[in-house]
Amino acid sequence: MACLYSTACVYALTALNLAIYAIPLVIVAYLVIKQAIKAPIRTWVPLLVFFGVFLLLHGVNELIGPDSIMGLIYILAGVK
Repeated sequence: MACLYSTACVYALTALNLAIYAIPLVIVAYLVIKQAIKAPIRTWVPLLVFFGVFLLLHGVNELIGPDSIMGLIYILAGVK
């Protein structure tokens, strides 16, 4: 149980999480890009939607983070 709080274990779990999350996305992006290069412009639309959803998923984390919420509260309160 002490491993869960060590820096090495945290980095290992983070790397594992990133690998599990990123590898399917890279495969899907490769297949979509490979198909889009061979096909007409209408096949670029799913590619753009894919990247839009990908960026949205990463952007939502920034929007709901504690620092961003606090910053938004300060801005709405008029603090300079």
